[in-house]
Amino acid sequence: MSGPQSPENLVLTADLTWEPISELEVGDEVASFERLEDTEPFRQSKLRASTISSVSTQKTEAVRVHTDCGSVVVGASQQLFPRHHGHREASRFKTGHGIRFVAQPGLYMENQAYRFGYVHGAFAGDGCLFTNETTNHGTIRCQDEVIVKTVHSYAPPEYGLKLKKKTTTDLFEVRTTKGAEVDEIRLSYPIDESSIDNPDYCRGWLAGMFDTDGSFDGQTVRFCQKKLEQREILKQALDMLGYDFAAEPEGIRVRGIGSRLQVLTEIRPQVHRKVRNYLDHSWRGTAKVHRVESLGEREVTSLATDPAQTYIVDGFCAHDVRQLTLC
Repeated sequence: MSGPQSPENLVLTADLTWEPISELEVGDEVASFERLEDTEPFRQSKLRASTISSVSTQKTEAVRVHTDCGSVVVGASQQLFPRHHGHREASRFKTGHGIRFVAQPGLYMENQAYRFGYVHGAFAGDGCLFTNETTNHGTIRCQDEVIVKTVHSYAPPEYGLKLKKKTTTDLFEVRTTKGAEVDEIRLSYPIDESSIDNPDYCRGWLAGMFDTDGSFDGQTVRFCQKKLEQREILKQALDMLGYDFAAEPEGIRVRGIGSRLQVLTEIRPQVHRKVRNYLDHSWRGTAKVHRVESLGEREVTSLATDPAQTYIVDGFCAHDVRQLTLC
């Protein structure tokens, strides 16, 4: 599933978010690409993080490379990585050639539907709701402070949420104030039909669930959930966003070699220690070239990165501005 498109190139950051290339600065970390040269002819590669060392914009001959995974506009001499070789100028790709590809890009806004979804997903994953004659509150306790801060900032005022650190257990907590209503939070038990039909709500719900009850080992994205009603919501949300998945005894696993990073770039989890498990894992994604279109002269922005000297632009693996000769 491709997200809303940007009029300029999008670059994949080290935290697996897509950012317009014009908004990146020296010192920012981006996802990069490294060949495993002991696997002739370079069929396997691994992803790593690199730091931007320069950003340059120049007017040059540009091309649009059309593939079965989308297109990318780059300078005609921009080096892209073919499927089985070192690197090649974009203008020299032919129909049927393969280009290393990671994930389809998209700009996703964290709107109200997304924020509500995140709060509900977080409570569904790791929250406790109490309602009886003397108690009426909801609580999330976890080891990642970013989760409770995100829930606190995303939740509407009527939730009456307050932050607290449990020093005795080294956990962070967010809970409703005494007497606050938790009926709205209970919308996640289960999601109503109007919410599950909203892609932004589903992305937020999955992000909240992943942060609290998900895992990623660099190979597989899993949502660890045994409760039947929550598993059904997981299936509906994943299906709404177009992902293939499989049920397991402990939860739901996202299937497909290209889906493990695609789902993370779309839902935008907040717990980056989980997200960054993609680092140093092999990658084999490839896009098939349909045609290369000449666009004439236009301004093109490029990056230099260290140590990999590569970055991922509109999903395609590119060499940085330190152009090398064709391998």
